[in-house]
Amino acid sequence: MSPLSRHGSIPVKTGEAMPMATVRWIVQSNLGSRGDIEAIADACQKLGLECLQVGVIPFSDELPEVPADAPAIFYGSANFATNVHRSGRWAPGVFFDEQAFQFTHTLEHYGDECLNSDARITTMAGLAALDLADDLRLFVRPVADLKEFAGTEFAMGEYRTWYARLAGGGFDLGPDTPIIAASIKPIEHEWRLFLADGRVVAGSHYRSHGELQVSPEIPPEVRVYAERMAAVWSPSTVFVLDVAQSQGRLCVIEINGFNSSGFYASNIRDIVEAVSEVAARSGPSDAHPAA
Repeated sequence: MSPLSRHGSIPVKTGEAMPMATVRWIVQSNLGSRGDIEAIADACQKLGLECLQVGVIPFSDELPEVPADAPAIFYGSANFATNVHRSGRWAPGVFFDEQAFQFTHTLEHYGDECLNSDARITTMAGLAALDLADDLRLFVRPVADLKEFAGTEFAMGEYRTWYARLAGGGFDLGPDTPIIAASIKPIEHEWRLFLADGRVVAGSHYRSHGELQVSPEIPPEVRVYAERMAAVWSPSTVFVLDVAQSQGRLCVIEINGFNSSGFYASNIRDIVEAVSEVAARSGPSDAHPAA
């Protein structure tokens, strides 16, 4: 039995024999869009890279036994990417650092450019204890980019009920989990931009007025804005920036780690090519810069 097959994995080798200096992609095969997985594999084949598809046990810390003899890029769930980062076994592995990707650093560096520049940094218990009316609506998300829960709009009464249920135990979240709470802002449009070396390599429109609306069209001013923000601060050589148009101005919604971000209508081949170029010359210090 091969090391990969123990994990329910199917190794898929594409292109010619892999030179030691090239890049190996390791893609979680049992989560997300099958079309996206196939698009990554197809891009690797066309670019002459190796692509391994691996099955990952949900919520497990176990990692596939992938060789570390070439630059490696992992793509899959947030838990998978976090475990790869924590292992330190591959370079770059993932373009992620738990400290750099915390919302507190986004707020520190982008300031008023953040959609939620008025965010209160607190904890789950701290927010529940505030003397706020039950009908007050707030946007709530974790401080960390570990996907403990998705950013959500809550009425405070709903939040307190949800928190009480979680506080009963059996969940990864707890009273001391750091979160942000911010006022609700109107958002006309939302875009996802993939950045490598400070430039937008691909992107997608994904929402209008709260409704899913996916399109590959990215207005030039959105690209320029994203690259301007990357010049102010980049948490990694490769990262994802979500940008909003709110009340007629562009602003930063959040940053995300590339290795577990959805593509929407982004050009996956362009992403694979750009990220592979960075990985081919990267070491762990490029993937995990200081905040």
